[in-house]
Amino acid sequence: MMAKIFARKFNKSSYFCLESWRKPCRVSEVKILTLESSTPIQAMMLISFCSDKPPYDVTLALTLLLSMGCGLGENVFMSQHIILESIANFRQLGGLIAANGRKIRANCLFRCSALDRLNEPDTQQLAQLAGVTILDYRDIHEAQAKPDRIVAGGDYLNVPANPPDLAVDAKVVEFLPQAIEALDVDRFMTQLYQQLPFNNPAWHQLIATLSHPETNTVIQHCAVGKDRTGIGCAITLLVLGCEESVIIDDYLATNGRLESIGQQALAQWPVAVSEKAQANFRQLLSVDKAWLVAAFTEIKQRYVSIDQWLEQEYGVTAQQRQTIQDKWLEA
Repeated sequence: MMAKIFARKFNKSSYFCLESWRKPCRVSEVKILTLESSTPIQAMMLISFCSDKPPYDVTLALTLLLSMGCGLGENVFMSQHIILESIANFRQLGGLIAANGRKIRANCLFRCSALDRLNEPDTQQLAQLAGVTILDYRDIHEAQAKPDRIVAGGDYLNVPANPPDLAVDAKVVEFLPQAIEALDVDRFMTQLYQQLPFNNPAWHQLIATLSHPETNTVIQHCAVGKDRTGIGCAITLLVLGCEESVIIDDYLATNGRLESIGQQALAQWPVAVSEKAQANFRQLLSVDKAWLVAAFTEIKQRYVSIDQWLEQEYGVTAQQRQTIQDKWLEA
């Protein structure tokens, strides 16, 4: 299937004419056709010929790409979003509105559950992304028990994000039925979210990864991709200048995406487990606006502002924040 590639960086004063359009058009409107159909490709791979189109001058097209700022190692992404069929709760942050009304670049920042069930077609999709870093927020024993499938060319970092107080352990899928039955889920989750944003080495690594010049794609995940990953993505979006309402909407998109994980876990439970335990477990595998708001509220109670929290906890200066925004937001 023919796919359309959108060149995002351009010189507004430049013009380019595609014969198939029958009219001159600004470079901002140019869509370069390629035979590639379902995966992102790098700029040097973008130029191809279409059997039903005139053979455009490759040198001219490549010059156009470079003039628009498409570096040779930079991903130029297809308009189609990447979808992984084998991984629960997989989605991207691309397209969300961030600082100064700019959008997050498509197909660059992802969140999901663990990648241990990644199938071959999905592995191949991720392998074609450039500069991939996978941040696995699970504890070491979680990652060892269900290791991520290796993505060719990608960097994998296991950076546990659990708070030191294991009374509010984020590994909810490992809880025993008896413990879940006695749990006050709202109270437990509120306490967890109040602790996750602070003194957390995982978020130092997250900031370093977002800042790294050779990182073009970041995949954040934990076991199910909702709590540790939820806070990691909230921090990412805060650094990028997103409003809290945008962050909350992205967070709530987890609901309805974890049925397969819940069914697999419940299948391992004894038959006689109470309805209350099952109901509590289903709640644990959901997200609630109040839980994320509890994290924001705790930050504001400890610090004058989000900016102060980011700088004092994780060293994010105003200059570094601008650099990160310029890297991950559309021009």
